[in-house]
Amino acid sequence: MKKWVLFLMCSFSACALFITQTVQEIDSFDQVQDTLSKADASTLIVLEINDTLLTYQDQQLRKKFRESEFIQQLEDKYEALIRQHKNAQSYERLLRGIILKTAKKRLIEPNAVEQIKQARDKGAKVILLTHTTVAPFGEGKHCVIPNVPEWRFAELLSFGIDLSSSFPESQIIFDQLPKYLGYHPVFYKGILFANTVLKGRMLGAFLDKVGWKPSMVIFFDANRDQVQDVAKEMKKRRISYRGYYYKGEAKLPGQLDEEIAAMQQYYLFKHEKWLDDGQAKKKIMQGRMKEHLLL
Repeated sequence: MKKWVLFLMCSFSACALFITQTVQEIDSFDQVQDTLSKADASTLIVLEINDTLLTYQDQQLRKKFRESEFIQQLEDKYEALIRQHKNAQSYERLLRGIILKTAKKRLIEPNAVEQIKQARDKGAKVILLTHTTVAPFGEGKHCVIPNVPEWRFAELLSFGIDLSSSFPESQIIFDQLPKYLGYHPVFYKGILFANTVLKGRMLGAFLDKVGWKPSMVIFFDANRDQVQDVAKEMKKRRISYRGYYYKGEAKLPGQLDEEIAAMQQYYLFKHEKWLDDGQAKKKIMQGRMKEHLLL
């Protein structure tokens, strides 16, 4: 009996040697080119969209400036004003939707798209996993994004990113996971919308739905906590994991102009329209609407 127990323990330990868990901080996809080049048909590559593949062209919307004290204070001020609206939640989503739809975005690293394509050509499966909510942004005639998954897919397509063929399922609704604003998380044409669910749980639910256990999951996200959360889920499932906390956006050039940022927030609140950095600067140079600094 003791020999049998010892055999089982040794067998378990031997299997464990093949399950690796690593989390690393990077500021460029070039740093993991070797890892991506070794991905094969048993590998799942997962990437966040926001702050990892795409970012905004306007400075205040970028992660490194969104977290600044000035922007936090500015947002607190307007959130207090929004709460006075008769339908505060709907109005807030309308304003956020205006930014999402109209503020111009850019690839953080243009060569990342080619690196992803090369991994797919070798057989690796690639999906996007975003924290983005599924509910429409706005209501009725004031709805700016009525179908979030369709809008997001089209936006990514404009950057040459189409992962719709990664899995045969074009759409999966995760009705076993909690709703947010009346909607469940959803998988749509290669994009997994976590809808505020933690990404480890979300990715685990996806793997269960498609009935697949990859030998390796490679995950990129600009949120360290989410990288760690996926690591825990993969460890529980005994799947090898390489998680990358991505900080490439911080390397992009640009400085925050506080006056421009204040003008943009003011104009959005008053006119339900987003001004890009150039438009906001032009307004200021023309000497108009100085009250945005006094509100």
